[in-house]
Amino acid sequence: MQIRIGIRIPVFLALLILGDGSLLPRAAEAGACHVTATQIDFGHFDPFRGVKPQAIGAITYRCSHSVANVRITLSPGQSKNSSQRFLSRGGGGTPIPYLLTLDASQTQIWGDGFGATSVYMIGAAPAQTDIRVPVYAFLASTTLPAVGFYCDTITVQLTWE
Repeated sequence: MQIRIGIRIPVFLALLILGDGSLLPRAAEAGACHVTATQIDFGHFDPFRGVKPQAIGAITYRCSHSVANVRITLSPGQSKNSSQRFLSRGGGGTPIPYLLTLDASQTQIWGDGFGATSVYMIGAAPAQTDIRVPVYAFLASTTLPAVGFYCDTITVQLTWE
């Protein structure tokens, strides 16, 4: 028995403007950032092997001008809780818990910064440089789920000044 597991990651951009709130002139000064994300795919998983699958995806961003205080948050997905995400199967059945983390050692759960979650932050990003940030994914359980394709959708939000 094999199960196919994947996480779709659409991207959402936001520009954080501080000060007088005028969007267009300040946005032009701050520059623009473009972000892409890879789909995280655990591939085919055989729960009888007793191995918890791991996968690595990436979020890559590039700003037209040097920007400050870059912050990337990840939505909680369908679970509504970044610390307790789950993958679900289209036809129903028991969901599979999983984690998205900032580090390979699973100590920083990547979320929106609320509760026990962390966010990616960097003080400054250089202009015209691709910056790749790994997204580490781990299945939190090796329970025996039904055969099928399991997925979740996570939204990436990039803000800067």
